[in-house]
Amino acid sequence: MPERFPHHQIEDRDDNQESLESLAETLRLKEQYLAQVKVLYQSGILENFPATKEHPTPELGIVGIDGKE
Repeated sequence: MPERFPHHQIEDRDDNQESLESLAETLRLKEQYLAQVKVLYQSGILENFPATKEHPTPELGIVGIDGKE
């Protein structure tokens, strides 16, 4: 069934996205994330995984106790 006022949903999503981005900036989430990645990498928990067919770009990750990335 078509929406009667689809433009309202678009505006709501835009407002929500702006609110989330503003909150992320206020909490400095990106900065906190990068700091945590750095600590995990320096401690040897995160490892560099080379590019593969499934993942064409190198990535950081963790090897589980089962030996799988």
